[in-house]
Parts: sequence; structure tokens; C-alpha cells
Amino acid sequence: MYKQIVLLLVLTSASASTLHAAGIYKCIDKEGKTVFSQYQCAPRAKAISVRPEFREKSDPGVAGLRKGEIRILKRIKRDEKTRAKKRKQELKQAGAEASARKKHCTIAEKRLRKLQGQRREGCAGKKCERIDEKIRYYRGQRSEYCY
Repeated sequence: MYKQIVLLLVLTSASASTLHAAGIYKCIDKEGKTVFSQYQCAPRAKAISVRPEFREKSDPGVAGLRKGEIRILKRIKRDEKTRAKKRKQELKQAGAEASARKKHCTIAEKRLRKLQGQRREGCAGKKCERIDEKIRYYRGQRSEYCY
């Protein structure tokens, strides 16, 4: 049984390959026009082999694109690189700004705690006014940098 199945598969594949190998025939019809057919259309029909036309690549790095398409593709790649570079710089700048903001926030909170401690300890006259003025200033700094 196994041998019969193998024989059947071999014969089927062989017949399929001969049908495929038959190719395409080039004939001339009654009106003198050239006609192509997968069947032999006349006794003098010539079997021809049809292969895809291989052209020289216009750019060794990009297969199958025309020169105009290659130009557009290169411009898109260049623009993407420029945008990526700009975005990287923006992120770097944003990171530096965040770091500076955090530093200012820490300083403002530290000085504010110190001034509030001085105020609680007690003060008199002009000294209290200067401390209150500094407290207002550092509260403003805190609200600006600490968010």
C-alpha cells in the first residue's frame, strides 16, 4: 500500500511538471496578429519560455524602486533622522530643565522651613518683617518650581 501511494505521488508530480514545462506558444492567427496561448494553437507554433525581465537595479541598496521613488525615500529617511535628532535634543533639554527645577524646589523648601522655624522661635519689629518677606518670596519659589 505504501509503495502504491509513493508511486502515485511521483506520477502526479511528474505529470504536473510536464504540464508546467509545456510553456506558452506563440502563434499567428488568420489576421496575421501574434497570439500567445498555453495550448499549441497551430502545428507550426513555437514554444517560448517566459521569464521575468531582470533590469539592472537603479540603486544597489533598494531593489525594485525607480529613481524618483528612491529620491523620495531618501528624503523621508533624512527627515526622520532630523526629527529624531531634534526630539532627542528636546528630551535632553527637558531633562536638564526638570533637574534644575527639582534643585530650585529643594532649595526653596529648605529655606522656607528654616525661615518658618525662625518665625516660630520669635522675633521683633523689622526682623519679623524681613522674615515674613522672605517667607512670601520662598513660598512663591516653591509654587513655581515644586509641582
